[in-house]
Amino acid sequence: MYDHSHTKRLMTDLVHTLEDEIDVFSASTRPKDHAKILQRKDMLIILQGLRENLPPSLEFFHYTASQEQRPTSSLRSAFEGRVRTAFYKHIFADKAAQQNLRAMGIPQHKIDKCKEDGERPCIAPGVFYDVTIDHIIELQYSNSNNLNNLCILPDYVHQLKSRLHTLQIGRERPFVDIISFRPVRFRDKPLTYVPFIPPGFRPMVFGANIPRRWTSALLNLPPTP
Repeated sequence: MYDHSHTKRLMTDLVHTLEDEIDVFSASTRPKDHAKILQRKDMLIILQGLRENLPPSLEFFHYTASQEQRPTSSLRSAFEGRVRTAFYKHIFADKAAQQNLRAMGIPQHKIDKCKEDGERPCIAPGVFYDVTIDHIIELQYSNSNNLNNLCILPDYVHQLKSRLHTLQIGRERPFVDIISFRPVRFRDKPLTYVPFIPPGFRPMVFGANIPRRWTSALLNLPPTP
């Protein structure tokens, strides 16, 4: 299994850094520093919720964010084209993945259709299951569409992961060691590409916002009205 000790130290250091920054900015009267306080508090809430409620199928890990980001336009285009379709077909044909897909709410006939056409499973015209292919390490840092850098998450989990990433990168001084999460890895077992997330997949209409109650349920936070 992955050695979590260094990641745990990074997590503790990150929390202390955010708390120290909140104290510093609290002494300021500048409006922009008030916005920074809200950003740090938002990140602390997300970290606390994830530390207490991360599903057992997921684990924290960290990776180094290179200061020199490589161009990814060709990789992104490849992912949006052949990689996405091929990954859907591969994963939806896998027996172990099918078990978790069914447990998370996708019926077998929808799984069989995705296995054949490589398209996101559809509930009704214009309404889809929020099945999202996630780059375990962000594409700009991994430079990889390889199978071992991909997994399937409900979109509300993927959005939460993206938010955690943005809060670490989108700073005046971005963090170098980025904390994230991925499917649990075991030394003696194959990689899991569809980790079991208890709330399961949900209906999604393209262009609509992700209801905050789904993310709140994952973090065990009170939902925002």
